[in-house]
Amino acid sequence: MSDKVPAGRDCEGCAVRASWIALGVNAALFVLKAGFVYETRSRSLLADALETLANVAITGLVLFSLRVAAKGRDDTHHYGYGKMEFLASAVINFTLLLAAAGFMAAAVWELAVVGPEKPPSLVAAAVAAVSTAGSLIVYAYCACAARHSQSASVLANASVNWADAGTSAAVVLAVVMANLGLPSMDALVGVLIGVWIAKIALDGLEQSVKELLDFSPGAQSARIAELAAGVPGVAAVREVKTRLVGRKLWVDLEVAVAKERALGEGLGIAQSLRQALTRDRTDIADVSVRLAAK
Repeated sequence: MSDKVPAGRDCEGCAVRASWIALGVNAALFVLKAGFVYETRSRSLLADALETLANVAITGLVLFSLRVAAKGRDDTHHYGYGKMEFLASAVINFTLLLAAAGFMAAAVWELAVVGPEKPPSLVAAAVAAVSTAGSLIVYAYCACAARHSQSASVLANASVNWADAGTSAAVVLAVVMANLGLPSMDALVGVLIGVWIAKIALDGLEQSVKELLDFSPGAQSARIAELAAGVPGVAAVREVKTRLVGRKLWVDLEVAVAKERALGEGLGIAQSLRQALTRDRTDIADVSVRLAAK
């Protein structure tokens, strides 16, 4: 997440607000869809409603992870609790992957075993269209909040709502096509949208695992090395290590300085390194500097 906009002063509040809005909208959409499932006889709308209910639970997990991640460092967690967001992101994407598998399995079962039935009411398409619009609004808000707050769990929640918008759009297409004489489209579109959701979930899960394992992009380390090399007194940058803990970056540096400057000016050079890095990146929590005489 290193390419995101640096977090501002109110970004934490923005992430929480976006999650509460997502919770409210998804709860309302679930009630709307569930209320019309029986009347419209739409299986795809039922599956869409269940996915939205899962989104409500997922958003609750996001809010919990934000609360835990906001806790400061203590005696047992020296780097804080930021990785809770990565863990929540992994759980969210894994849940989304399971939902996609279930969605595809139900659609394949309908195609292979149940066969075409009476097409659902077009009211189901109207309900799904409203759901599509609502999910897109939530996606846009959560994506913006995630970009500015650098929150992995809010970003995962944005992906979930993006997938929900796609699912609802698929319901619109399936219901309309079923009423035009292609009843199998309800299930066929379900299979295709399930594949799409699974792709989104797998990409998010891969990123979450990388962040949990302290993956460090090469470009990130190269930029830090470039800044460190430009600090007066630094003769060479020997090692750069970074660790992303939630939204904060922890940096370990080993630099070489001239032997005659190591003792008298070492503390000043280390302080200059910290200032240079934190000016460039507002998401840096701490910089650990080791000086070696050259």
